Amino acid sequence: MSAVTELFEKPRYDNGAIKKKEYISFLPYSTTKYEPNNLIRIPAHTDSILVQPSESYVVIRGRLSKRSHKVGSDNVYAHLSTNAFAHLFDSIALYLNNKKIDSVKNVGITSTLLGCVKLANKDVGESAFGFIEAGSLITDDGHFCVSYPLRNLMGFADTYHKPIVCSNLVLELVRARSNDAFYRITKSTTQSRRRRAAEDVSAEIIGGGGSVDMDVGGGGGEVQSVRTKRDATIPDLKLEIEQIHWSLPKITLHDTAKIAVMKKLSTASQITMSFRTFNYFELKLPDNSTKTLWHITSVPLNEQPNWIILGLQEERVQPTDKDHGTFDQCDLRSLQVFVNQTPFPTNRCELEWSTNSIAEAYNSYLRFKAEYYEEDIEVGAGIRSGPLMSYAKWKSSPIYVVRLSDDFGEIAGRTSANLSVQLEAHRGFPNATYVYAILVQDRVVDYNAVSKIVYTE
Repeated sequence: MSAVTELFEKPRYDNGAIKKKEYISFLPYSTTKYEPNNLIRIPAHTDSILVQPSESYVVIRGRLSKRSHKVGSDNVYAHLSTNAFAHLFDSIALYLNNKKIDSVKNVGITSTLLGCVKLANKDVGESAFGFIEAGSLITDDGHFCVSYPLRNLMGFADTYHKPIVCSNLVLELVRARSNDAFYRITKSTTQSRRRRAAEDVSAEIIGGGGSVDMDVGGGGGEVQSVRTKRDATIPDLKLEIEQIHWSLPKITLHDTAKIAVMKKLSTASQITMSFRTFNYFELKLPDNSTKTLWHITSVPLNEQPNWIILGLQEERVQPTDKDHGTFDQCDLRSLQVFVNQTPFPTNRCELEWSTNSIAEAYNSYLRFKAEYYEEDIEVGAGIRSGPLMSYAKWKSSPIYVVRLSDDFGEIAGRTSANLSVQLEAHRGFPNATYVYAILVQDRVVDYNAVSKIVYTE
């Protein structure tokens, strides 16, 4: 009966609390210094508005040199690495009212490890940040403009989705010491050129970033020698960053919602933010060693560790034909994580590459995305919504995920817990092997939107 009586009523549209959302670009203090080792600080004076860092982007605009360069009878090619543009930065940090609340070291390795485990094919297939197909973002004359989501670089932006109220933000980036990790070098003779082209078209690699084949010589055919004693004829890739800015969404509320927010701030202006952080650690393994126990860090009680993500990589020394954004098997036989004396997993992860006895490790990789985002695991997910790495790709570039206990307080004791990783090789780790570890932890930060005071535990 109610449907009949409401027949002549005017429709009501629920537009929600948000009236408008628009992106504002914030520029660094200095808009000319984007060279290696430079510090880039981007202030966002937002103390009178609402902004949402979780949906913000770091926009990088620049230019590479031309497509190919001939040295003698060889062609020299530069291929962009997996997640190439993240490798341009050594660290990134976010400040709230002059207080650092989150930071990431070795942005390239950290975001690559995390991207491979928490992104799906649909997240990167048509993206504008070039996690895989970076070459498609570059024009024929070398120009590029990359829009990199902050959520793929920092834990705060990835896991805290609420707006920041009436506060000032600063995004701080430090350029990498060199552009070496941005690309890899290959050479091909006249006889092998056709075969190489066919391989580039058909190759299926999680890394590679697409074949860009940039001219690594300067304009007019001048060759710039790379800083190495091994081969002075291999040129260096010329990369110029012309501009970096932070594109941050500004939220405008409807009047009723705005009044409600202001009333709330006047009575209880302290806001609690709970999010996850990505802490980076690395270790160079002893050459030809077969077993290593690595004490990573001591974890305080108020920053519970949830996962540890591991990747091994043989040293990439420029010039190299190996992708800086992929990882290696490195003859790994087993791994196990210890929180104090408690092992994770209980039965250590055993790996036998020659017989494909690696299913347990691959299943741990598959489970991470659903557990991290607290989603239901998609059974029979399609290619686009499925994991970024297939079984074959994961085997060629393995990344290991270890889920830690939710009962961290009971395991840790009164103050903190020691976190260690035990690694074992079949015959011995190759020379100059590095192991990278990303510890995913909980963090809580409070801030007062009126006094601008930030409280970190």
